[in-house]
Amino acid sequence: MSENTDNLKKNNRISKKKINVDKQKQIKEEKEQIKEDNKEQIKEQIKEKEEIKEDNKSYNSDSKEKKARYSNARKLPENLKVKVLPKYITYNYEKSLEREYFRIEKHPKQTKYILSSKSKKVDINDKYNEIIEKLKELENN
Repeated sequence: MSENTDNLKKNNRISKKKINVDKQKQIKEEKEQIKEDNKEQIKEQIKEKEEIKEDNKSYNSDSKEKKARYSNARKLPENLKVKVLPKYITYNYEKSLEREYFRIEKHPKQTKYILSSKSKKVDINDKYNEIIEKLKELENN
């Protein structure tokens, strides 16, 4: 009888060990699955953030591409053929000398203001063309 009980105890221990090993394997598999799920979720979150960044970049670049003139800005001269100025170009008028000119401002590649001719003898359209050429040179360099 003692042998039978010993055998039963051994079998019980072995079956308990098997159960424990099986549980441990199951727990490991669950942990691995959770890790994979977390990795996928993180990848999805990263993709969403990148998409949002791209959307913001395109929105910002679109909004910065051409800015509307300020409501208090001096009106462009009527004899100027162009009605909308390109980005970075401003129209300036000096009241005391009654002269007008264009200026390139806030361009990332410029170190100082670039001006068109200020002479009254030069037509406003020629001044505009001059400053456009200077802007192209600046952007190409």
